[in-house]
Amino acid sequence: SLQDIHSDEYIADPQFRVHFWTVQQPGDAEATIIRDEAGMKAYIAARREEAAASGKPLLLAAHNASFDARIMAEKYGLDVEGDERWVDTLDLFRAAEPNAGMAENGYASHKLEVMSAHLLEQGAKGVKPKNSAANAAMSGKLMPGSDAAGITATAEEVAAFEDYAKNDTSVVLAALEHFDPSPERFVGVSNALNNVRRNKPGALSGYTQAVN
Repeated sequence: SLQDIHSDEYIADPQFRVHFWTVQQPGDAEATIIRDEAGMKAYIAARREEAAASGKPLLLAAHNASFDARIMAEKYGLDVEGDERWVDTLDLFRAAEPNAGMAENGYASHKLEVMSAHLLEQGAKGVKPKNSAANAAMSGKLMPGSDAAGITATAEEVAAFEDYAKNDTSVVLAALEHFDPSPERFVGVSNALNNVRRNKPGALSGYTQAVN
C-alpha cells in the first residue's frame, strides 16, 4: 500500500506489477485497456508519429501524473523527450479549486474521487459516479495469474474493477476538457489526438500492485 511506503519504494519492489493501463481520446465513449508493455509502447509510438506529423509535441496527462510518469520511465523506458510534457490534473484541480473537499473532510483534498464529485456537480461531460465498492472489493486481493500467495479476485470482481479504472480515466479526460489547460500548439496525445475542433490532451491511468 502507498500509505505504508514511499512510491519510489513501491515501484522499485521486485514484486511490483503493472496489470494494465487505461487510455481515452476525445470522442471515445469510454476508456480502453492496454494490458502489457508492448501494447503501451506501441500506443505511445503511434501517438508520437501522429504528433510529429502535426508538427506539435506529444502531451501526456494523468491525475498525480508523476506516479504514472515514473512507472513509464523506469519500467518501460518511456520518458518525455524534447518539447513533450505531462499535464497533471491534480495540479489543475488544486489551482482551480484550492478548497475542494473542505466541507466533507474539514481539510482540502484533491484526490481523484473528490475531483470526480466536483465535476459531476458542475455537469461535466463523460463523468459517472465512482464505483468505490468495486475498488474496495479488490483490497488485499491478487489479480488472476499472480504467482504470489493470497486471495485471488474473482472474474466478476476484476471486471467491475476494470470498469472502475476506465471511469477514472474518463474523469481525467473530463477534467482536461473542463479546466482546459492545453495551449493550441499541443496535439492531444496519450489518449487524445486530432480533435478537429481543438487539439486537447487526453488521459491515462496505470493500475498496479506490489505484493509481499
